[in-house]
Amino acid sequence: MPKPKSNDTSVSALAAKSINPDEIDWFNKQAHEWWDPNGVEHMLHDYNHLRIPWIRDGALILDAGCGGGILTEAIGRSKGTVVGLDCAKQLIDLTENHLAPQDDIKPYITYVCETIEEHSAFLECCVKALKPGGSIFITTISKTFMGWFIAKLWAEYITGIIRRGSHEFRLFITPKEVSKILKEFNCKTEKVKGVRYDFFRRRENKFQHTFYHGVAYTLQAVKEK
Repeated sequence: MPKPKSNDTSVSALAAKSINPDEIDWFNKQAHEWWDPNGVEHMLHDYNHLRIPWIRDGALILDAGCGGGILTEAIGRSKGTVVGLDCAKQLIDLTENHLAPQDDIKPYITYVCETIEEHSAFLECCVKALKPGGSIFITTISKTFMGWFIAKLWAEYITGIIRRGSHEFRLFITPKEVSKILKEFNCKTEKVKGVRYDFFRRRENKFQHTFYHGVAYTLQAVKEK
């Protein structure tokens, strides 16, 4: 397939620019462990109680980079109509197999196989799928020393609560950088909340919002009409 030209702004071309083949291969190899709530992806399961209240009221939701569908299915259970999108084929196969016996939420969920290498191209691709007045929600890790120390060194190497290799510091991004990119695509940042992981709380409440954005954060922006 020919490489898209630099001035090609179609969704497929923008998506191609944001794909990291090595990272897709890495996630494909972890697919079999995705749905174990006590396994290496348990933090994604824990994170849902903080993310769902923000996004479930949308009429139609795109979960870009859905992975194994942990957030996607939770949105479906809240009766939100959602499309889960990911570049990792084995993860999409996993999500479809996991969804297959769940007749109560199947009508609300669609999965598409289409990880971020270029932030701007990825965000532009998401914004193109957004209606005017619609919201885009970003949940990610901030590119700061504390983001590296907590999410990479502490979580992966010291405590081992996240599988080693899960994160690449070069792909982290600050809320300010996200807001700047989204502004270029006619989206106004409305809310930014820091996220902290409390190692000492009960499991279901370990993720909490905080005023500090230097480790991880959730950001909401609205596409202007």
